[in-house]
Amino acid sequence: MPEAPLKPVSKDECDFVAALLNDSMLMEKSRTKLSHCTGLGFGPLANVLNVMLQHDGPVTATDFEHEDARNLYAAAAATDLETIKDPAALVGLRLNRLEKESLRTEVANIMNQIQDAERSQDMKRMVELLQQKTQLAKQLEQVGAS
Repeated sequence: MPEAPLKPVSKDECDFVAALLNDSMLMEKSRTKLSHCTGLGFGPLANVLNVMLQHDGPVTATDFEHEDARNLYAAAAATDLETIKDPAALVGLRLNRLEKESLRTEVANIMNQIQDAERSQDMKRMVELLQQKTQLAKQLEQVGAS
């Protein structure tokens, strides 16, 4: 079965990864901010971030599962940092977006679980899930305000 054609590397994603590769403080900020995120989604950026966040040392192209992720990582490694206008701001904005996406995914999962608890008439579970949903909504509001 032929492999799907590779997508072009996004400049925004490439610059984000390049900023992380070249600034240990930004990388550590990313580790801290994304440590509580349950999932970063799918795709090349998620694969690159998962690998980079799990490794303390250098990462190589062979550490990535997918060719798209290898291409993103290689492009980021080759990026001239002078072309990135404000790496810290870029990383901050992207981290907020990733955190929001993760929280929204968690809320959607909780909503599905609430529906299941409703169908099975498990009121105790429903109350627990509603409390979790409220907490996630507060976190999402805080992330949106920052």
